[in-house]
Amino acid sequence: MKYAFPDRMQGTVTIALTSVNDEFHLQISNDGVKSPEPIDLHQNLGIQLVKALVRQLKGKIEIDPSRGTAFKILFTPIINRR
Repeated sequence: MKYAFPDRMQGTVTIALTSVNDEFHLQISNDGVKSPEPIDLHQNLGIQLVKALVRQLKGKIEIDPSRGTAFKILFTPIINRR
């Protein structure tokens, strides 16, 4: 929040969970300040926590910094894993 909306800037954070075939897509995005490109996945504690979640879910992460920042975590539900 402090990087996306500095100086009390107004904006929106969106969280969406969708199911596509046998996979879940968890997307967290904001319309705040555009992230620097490329995004350094070692830069701060928040990014480290996102990476830890992705590892626990045995998922993949996609990052879209084109407008604000969007993280999409793709993972298979535990009950569908083989």
